[in-house]
Amino acid sequence: MSKLLTFLTLGWILTLSGSAWAQRLLPPPPPGSFSSPSQVDIELDRDSLQLGDIGDDVESLQRALDRNGIYTGAFDGDYGPITAGAVREFQMQQGLPVTGIADSDTLEALGLNFSGPGIADRRYVAAVTESPRRLSSVRQQFNNAALDAVRQGQFINIGSYDSRAAAAERVQEARRSGFDARVLYRR
Repeated sequence: MSKLLTFLTLGWILTLSGSAWAQRLLPPPPPGSFSSPSQVDIELDRDSLQLGDIGDDVESLQRALDRNGIYTGAFDGDYGPITAGAVREFQMQQGLPVTGIADSDTLEALGLNFSGPGIADRRYVAAVTESPRRLSSVRQQFNNAALDAVRQGQFINIGSYDSRAAAAERVQEARRSGFDARVLYRR
């Protein structure tokens, strides 16, 4: 009889421990031992990542978040809602501004280093000069489009380049897609 009672009690405890009710009553498990960001040395091509970005840099971000026990999604290189939520959680844990955008401070805290020239160092900008409200439609053609500004006003940045020719090529691509675009020069 005592074995049966023990078995039933154990079954009841196991059932409760898997329920949402038990998870609220039980303390959270202690955080695991994560690798220190200083032990991670991954070079990125961009100095910030945000919702809608795609590519290898986003996959590196997802893997870094996973190493810190935060990311639960696939390593697909698509900065979607799951990645943005994981970035927000990491920012909260690190005491960083919670934006969901993996800015340079967030990337650095994750041990991800920007290897290319900064946007400020790239003098030529391919700019869509239409209303900033068109950002979502521009992003359908140019995934990394972002709002930017110069003294003359706001524009949609679709790429920053070291050479005028590279920026002009991107502007031509935007014009073929029906957008008003031009090359801007940063001083």
